[in-house]
Amino acid sequence: MLTNSLVISAQKHTQIALRNILAALASLENLNFGNSPLHQPISELERMVTDQGYVFVGAYSADELVGYCAGSRLGNYFGRPLVSEYRLANIPVENVIYVESFEILPALQKEGIGASLFRDFLNHAKAKAFSHVAGHAREGICYTTVRSILNNKVLTDIPVADYRGSGETYHYLLARIK
Repeated sequence: MLTNSLVISAQKHTQIALRNILAALASLENLNFGNSPLHQPISELERMVTDQGYVFVGAYSADELVGYCAGSRLGNYFGRPLVSEYRLANIPVENVIYVESFEILPALQKEGIGASLFRDFLNHAKAKAFSHVAGHAREGICYTTVRSILNNKVLTDIPVADYRGSGETYHYLLARIK
């Protein structure tokens, strides 16, 4: 059961807390992606937590991090947009937040934690003046959850087979959040 969520900011945590958060993120990454080409190194995970340009929301059960959602302005992902579908809708890139990572502890998936976490993430993105969200959602529970929350606000839904060599289908989604 999700007890609370927390927006983590670089000014609000100590180095000890950062080490604990990074250890929990690395554990989630290993459980969800193992040897997949989508597995993110600790340096990427640390950037998501410490860079002020990110929206990072963690989900906790008791004191354990059980999931998180992180993203930044679409143009910040490796210094360039991943895709150009936002241009088709005449959406300025600075108004689009790209979800770089969205993970839940596998044992707690399908319990509503992801839905609560994603809604919280969207609320924080709106508070930072983002009007749209984009990202690649893994087919299955992640895609179903995200798609149901975004509902009729989805502007683009493109299935991508063998996304980044993972052997899995992801859906590129672009949606309004305001």
